[in-house]
Amino acid sequence: MAQPEANGRAAGSSQMALSFGRKRGVVVAEGERWARNSGFLLAALDHMLESGEAERMICDELEALEERLRDLPGPLDVQTLFRRPYVSLSWRIVTGQRFLAGQAERITALFQAEMAAFQNSWVDNRLLRALFPERSGFADVLRFRDEVRRLFAAAVTSGGEGREGTLVSRLRAERGADWDPATDEDLVMFFFDFLNAGCETTSSFNEWALLYLLREPEQQALVRRELKALGRPATAADRERLPRTRAFLAEVFRRSSLTPAGVPHRATGAFSVEGYRVPADTVLRYGILASHWSDALWQEPERFRPERFLRDGAFVPNADLVPYGIGPRVCTGRRLAELYNFLSVTRLLQRFELAPPDGAPPPGEDAWMGLSRNCRPFQLELRPR
Repeated sequence: MAQPEANGRAAGSSQMALSFGRKRGVVVAEGERWARNSGFLLAALDHMLESGEAERMICDELEALEERLRDLPGPLDVQTLFRRPYVSLSWRIVTGQRFLAGQAERITALFQAEMAAFQNSWVDNRLLRALFPERSGFADVLRFRDEVRRLFAAAVTSGGEGREGTLVSRLRAERGADWDPATDEDLVMFFFDFLNAGCETTSSFNEWALLYLLREPEQQALVRRELKALGRPATAADRERLPRTRAFLAEVFRRSSLTPAGVPHRATGAFSVEGYRVPADTVLRYGILASHWSDALWQEPERFRPERFLRDGAFVPNADLVPYGIGPRVCTGRRLAELYNFLSVTRLLQRFELAPPDGAPPPGEDAWMGLSRNCRPFQLELRPR
């Protein structure tokens, strides 16, 4: 993936339907547009992370989730918990606005229907989806697209007070008074990118994290002990003080391998790798799961063992852990995702007791493949501390 020609993007026609029929935003963009948009998005996210604005937004959404969890009767279906907070967070980062009542639930439901549609083998077949728009899932893609575009145009032209540093405010400052955010195709695609590239993987990560907390009670106890010693709610600034917690999260990434073969790349031109000629338009993948589970790279890779990331009590990164991909197109939003995952897991552990439902065994590690590698549905009991 280090070759410049290896960093185009292979995108299905249903994805292109979201992107105005053109490669906009970051995920499906290529060439100069991708370089410009990813550079802009990276700078915007870095500013929000360094100023603390991203952390404040994340904590707002997680606080709303925790309040909801306290009111829900158990046991809880884990797969219903994490998408709505990330949808709401993405909307705030891009538009600078908060959803009105009911909007987050509606967009989350449409998003989940769109994710299911992308698994339909008919959705990228132009003939079948024209003849059978509902059965192919393409109607779900279009409903999600059209509702997001409608709400997006209203949000970015409402004149409400958007926070400084959000994508709308940064673009407005760069492009001047004549810029119309409602018609900026890249801007609306940023929101689709946050959801299609970020929401599913981040939600899935949190589900896997809860699964391993239930499966590995000794590891849960060690993480809890570290958090208890901190003596207060964990913040982004505490990550260096919490090596055991970071090791646990790193091992969740390794064992879950959410994107087993990464996001598909496209060869924009012919090139050679170690004597092999790769033709233009070849779809390229990187074996992330194969790397994460390789016994040539990891000792006892089949075991969940966070200690592999610890040395003398300190967290030690491993270059073979590549959950966000490799090469120039490594995930632009990885720092935001890492912070979200850290805060989500630590806050849940500091505020709730976690256990399987009475009499139920811990969930298994079996997985199913959607756009990401997901654990099988399971339930847990959350009891406020």
